[in-house]
Amino acid sequence: MKIWQNGLPENLPVNNHQTDKRLTGKAPECREVLRWIGWACLLAGIDQITKGLIRETVLPGTRITVIADVLFIYYVQNYKSFSWFVPDLPDWTKVIFLVLRMIIILSAFPVYKYYVKLDNRNNKPAFIALVCLTAGILGNLLDDLFAPFTTDFIQVFQSPSGNLADLLSFIGVSFLIIEMIRRFKKKSRSG
Repeated sequence: MKIWQNGLPENLPVNNHQTDKRLTGKAPECREVLRWIGWACLLAGIDQITKGLIRETVLPGTRITVIADVLFIYYVQNYKSFSWFVPDLPDWTKVIFLVLRMIIILSAFPVYKYYVKLDNRNNKPAFIALVCLTAGILGNLLDDLFAPFTTDFIQVFQSPSGNLADLLSFIGVSFLIIEMIRRFKKKSRSG
């Protein structure tokens, strides 16, 4: 190894702007993964905090008006584990849904990266969808793993109660639909 006059090896970067060519493409992708995980964990954490606050301060079955005839806090302990609109299912299906949710979370970022690669640009609606869907799935997954029931407390009009994780999932799906419409319009204009 050749040594410079100042005692440093010749192949070391001289300043902070020079980097190893093997690492050049990895740093932004790593930051993006950390941003996705950070936002998803933050939102899932807020979901868990709100559920804890409701469990500690509101009695099950209590309905509190937030906006007259529109928005209510209606605390329901959901023992169905999957959803209010699915009939009671055998216990083994809970394990299948648990595994499926874990697979969805683990495959979400690679699917997102492939989708973004098709456009050759950062895609904010797709990233928001990724974060919200991941946070929603993670929030309800944590309930299934560590609580005997899901805490549902957000009720709009006369709909069944949901929670912040359900709302995040809805927002994620909405952003996916927006992105699909944008993509369809772009495709129809170009060809």
